[in-house]
Amino acid sequence: MTSKIRTCEIEGCHEKHYAKGHCKKHYDKLDRQGYWKKRYEENRDRLIKQCAAWRQTEAGKAMARRRSSMRRAKAKEAEGEEFNWTPDTHCHYCYKEVSIDLPPQHPDRATMEHIYPLSKKRLDPMWHQFCTHFEDNITTSCWECNRQKDNKHPLQFQQEKDWEFILDTLEKQS
Repeated sequence: MTSKIRTCEIEGCHEKHYAKGHCKKHYDKLDRQGYWKKRYEENRDRLIKQCAAWRQTEAGKAMARRRSSMRRAKAKEAEGEEFNWTPDTHCHYCYKEVSIDLPPQHPDRATMEHIYPLSKKRLDPMWHQFCTHFEDNITTSCWECNRQKDNKHPLQFQQEKDWEFILDTLEKQS
């Protein structure tokens, strides 16, 4: 099965699809002319009804629960109910030295990592006791490991990291 690459809907344009059926050039041009804003205003009521209907689906309810959970965590943090996080000097996963003083998204920047991801809390009752936003579920990781781990179980992620290390070692030896 071959995948067909979507192209711009403007006749004669064969650029790769960017958004709403158009390539980047034509999308930006329509945006500057106010086309998307006008189109939204014309379809506003229909779009609001579609969004309300989506919120009643399982996916919509799950999204609402995630947002609610994040709002509660931010509120607790603002009230001072959170602990005072002090980063370690080494990443919990790859053991390289990290620092909080580096710029955001620097691979060696220290980040606060949830060992058991908050997003898994509602999916499995067994995780419920571990998935918290407090000290026992927080560790220090480098920005790169935090991004790679995403919402994986800590053991699954550690196994992936171990395999990467083994493969890199074998590659260096050959």
